[in-house]
Amino acid sequence: MPGTGWNRFEPATPEMKLSVVIPYYSDLEQTVRCLESLKNSNGIEYIATVVDHSPAKEFIAWQTENKAPNVSFIRGDTTMWWTGATNAGIRDALAAGSSHIMLLNHDCYFRPGALDELVQLSNDHPNSIVAPVQYHLETEKYYSTARTCFLLGFPTITFPDLWHQFASVRNRRIAHTKLILGGRGSIVPAEIFSAVGLFDEVALPHYGADHDFYLRCRKHGIPLLVATNAIVDVDGTKTSVPETFAPFLSSLKDRKSHRNTKELTALYKRNYPIPGLYYLGVALNLMRYFAIYVVHRIARLT
Repeated sequence: MPGTGWNRFEPATPEMKLSVVIPYYSDLEQTVRCLESLKNSNGIEYIATVVDHSPAKEFIAWQTENKAPNVSFIRGDTTMWWTGATNAGIRDALAAGSSHIMLLNHDCYFRPGALDELVQLSNDHPNSIVAPVQYHLETEKYYSTARTCFLLGFPTITFPDLWHQFASVRNRRIAHTKLILGGRGSIVPAEIFSAVGLFDEVALPHYGADHDFYLRCRKHGIPLLVATNAIVDVDGTKTSVPETFAPFLSSLKDRKSHRNTKELTALYKRNYPIPGLYYLGVALNLMRYFAIYVVHRIARLT
């Protein structure tokens, strides 16, 4: 079912035709708040394409009742997972003639003015991917730049608070980063998908596809940038750490978990710096997850 709503479209700027792709599986409340936060701008025009791959019909009912004029809807199915749903939204936006596509998770909320800043900087830095600073609601920390260290088992290393403050004090509106963290508000020019391809929904159907995509972009020489004055709040209040060892072990093979070894192995196999030894990186990564679990368990017991 193709998305609808482009007949109401007005460009974000004379240079930009912006589509916002939001995969939806659950939590209507967060998704509605996400859509509402996109209005925190000074007249930026866009179409938000929500790709519903949930078994329920909550979002269909909400859209039918509210008839949001700038919300396009694609009905998928549960076999799509995050990567397939994201790709469906991207394909729909490209077919509709979008010049820029924003990747946005349903649990991310824009602060006032953030969308304006991202659009402006995306126009100022063509052929680049521009992402916002992420503010984690539950920890109250900023995450602005990131990198990987697959060799030691770290697919993501983030640089919080002080780095962001340093950049802001020096009026640096834009900063280079080695890795962008997920689909949390980054704007991607359409031609980048032509050069790099879409997300890999075969090998990485749910987790790791974002890392793989951004690393492929780096290999193509595409700058990854962070807009230091644009902030998106990431609502992780609905996520949890397994409280007992049995669920923790189950999460290692559960596709819905970022700890699942199948997709971790696929990601490391492609990106480990020493060919053929990627399994060492996977082992180190799983050891780190186990250590985090133990720390959380001890904290709960004390």
